Amino acid sequence: MKRMITLIAVCFIITSLLAQSPNNFSYQAIIRNNDNQLITEQTIGMQISIIQGTIYEAPVYVETQSPTSDINGLISIEIGNGEVMSGEFDAIDWSNGPCFIKVETDPNGGDSYAITTTNQLLSVPFALYANEAGNSFSGDYNDLVNSPIITDDQNLSEVLNENNDANALQIKNIANPTEAQDAATKAYVDELISLFEGNGMVVVDFTADNTIISLGNSVSFTDNSVLEATSWQWDFGDGYTSMEQNPTHVYEIADTFTVSLTASNGIISQTKIKPDYIITTDGPTLGTFIDSRDGKEYVTVTIENQEWMAENLAYLPSVNQVTDGSEDIDGSYYYVYGYNGTDVSEATATENYNTYGVLYNWNAAMAGGTTSNTNPSGVQGVCPDGWHLPSNEEWNELQLAIGISIDEIDVSGWHGTNEGSKLAGNEVLWIDGELKNSSEFNSTGCTGLPSGYRSNEG
Repeated sequence: MKRMITLIAVCFIITSLLAQSPNNFSYQAIIRNNDNQLITEQTIGMQISIIQGTIYEAPVYVETQSPTSDINGLISIEIGNGEVMSGEFDAIDWSNGPCFIKVETDPNGGDSYAITTTNQLLSVPFALYANEAGNSFSGDYNDLVNSPIITDDQNLSEVLNENNDANALQIKNIANPTEAQDAATKAYVDELISLFEGNGMVVVDFTADNTIISLGNSVSFTDNSVLEATSWQWDFGDGYTSMEQNPTHVYEIADTFTVSLTASNGIISQTKIKPDYIITTDGPTLGTFIDSRDGKEYVTVTIENQEWMAENLAYLPSVNQVTDGSEDIDGSYYYVYGYNGTDVSEATATENYNTYGVLYNWNAAMAGGTTSNTNPSGVQGVCPDGWHLPSNEEWNELQLAIGISIDEIDVSGWHGTNEGSKLAGNEVLWIDGELKNSSEFNSTGCTGLPSGYRSNEG
């Protein structure tokens, strides 16, 4: 509904938006100067006040606006969207009438308001009650003096049947649900998710096929969420992101990176963060794997076409005393250097175990396997599933890969050379000055350690 009132230099058209609760209402006016000429295509300064009770009361709300008139002298504004000078538009109690609108105008666009008009709002521009909004009419739409009165008699269900689109607006301050069909708040859902995760149910989670890599190598990430997500947002920690479910990423900087995944099913959105999850090195290609027998994780290294463990095997099903002889042709013996007892938990708590792993006699190492000189050997022995004991041919391939010639391949002849230093790790543990002072010490990342031996005397 539009209403036009001619008042000397100003003509008002007020549009009431009914059957809803907007945060503003439309206002239009035609601007004329003292000679009754239209003021066109010019910025107009306006101050709008809402007054309640009588026109002599102090305004409950004041705002200013600077619209530009069109070629017909018409300006159109939304009252409630201006620059607030005092009061809060959302706090106006429209049921506490009568309500008046006072409009002060400066045709020159400033704040020297030369024209002032005050009119009573005969119909409140807002639906006062969202659930019962009235729908009756009295008056004449063509009457420019007496405003028609419009009320609305719809209930909430009828309003929703007309249009239940909230236009991206949010309903605030809903109570927590108590009945099966109640709406659930975000706080309530977040509390449930926290409860699930606190009891071992991870709503959003992910893994990587490798967490220790060399520069230029890729990492494949897998979304393991139980959320049944429809959108994903990955942050790889190096400034790059992805919206794929299971992305592959190449790291170009040597550093440690925190990775996060935010997954959403359109209703619930949750984030999983893994601090310092990916380690990149400017050197050999490293990896990891977990021995399913005891859950121990090992670092691995790839040297040309071979992948080697970069740590000593530490699988310890039982432990023997140092004095136990290992000559028994049928006996399998496991030793921890420096430990002279039979308690596995005590042995695995020692510093030597955690540094050097376990020493195995022949039977323990072979685990019933037979000697092989093929490449690969095919002898799993005491190794975890997917791994095997290397044959002499595999050692020869390794030696050639690190720069030892065929003529030099002799176990007793190269261990102190620069080539041998490429396989040695932890400089503090080695006493061989020539070996540990080499510029290529552990350049392969193999991290070989001087882990000791057992003599015939124990």
